[in-house]
Amino acid sequence: MKTLKKEAIEVISKLPETANLEEIMYRLYIIDKVKKGLAATQTRRKPYEPITISKSVT
Repeated sequence: MKTLKKEAIEVISKLPETANLEEIMYRLYIIDKVKKGLAATQTRRKPYEPITISKSVT
């Protein structure tokens, strides 16, 4: 299993030389969210709490 640092270096090295900091951060953010979502499905828990909207009667 790769360390987090090695994964980040691998992801960054695949980006074009013209990539800016925002693009790098976005790519790492997406990978983090996908990994957390996959881990959540394996443990059968929700990665977030569902939002419920209630209508108030006036």
